[in-house]
Amino acid sequence: MHREDATRKAGAQSTGITACPQVWKVPGRGEDLRLGLYVELPEGTENTSEPRAMMNRGAFSERCAIRREGGLTGGKIRVRGLSHTMTDVLVRLERLDGTSQVMRLLPSSPQFTVEPAQRALDVAHAYTVSASSTS
Repeated sequence: MHREDATRKAGAQSTGITACPQVWKVPGRGEDLRLGLYVELPEGTENTSEPRAMMNRGAFSERCAIRREGGLTGGKIRVRGLSHTMTDVLVRLERLDGTSQVMRLLPSSPQFTVEPAQRALDVAHAYTVSASSTS
């Protein structure tokens, strides 16, 4: 089974316009063949630069800058073509504040919703509740 690497740098802001770079990588073969997987960003997302594509070491990668009023939080990101494969996609979404969201998409579930960044207090609470329930 192939693993795809999708990296998103997404703004964690909930208001205003968030602009950020994006990188999308999929396996390739030779100099011009690539797996037919394409990222679909939430409605209202627009490219602010022309996509730059290249094939390097068996991987096709595309880079561009995107923006969306209100940021990507709450929006759905879908991988078109995934449901017609027997592969999965690894997604790492890196927010401007340094936090990240990581998930694995499968042919049966080719999309995810961008979650808000977890606050340190929420993480500490989750560990405290988890630890107290096991004692």
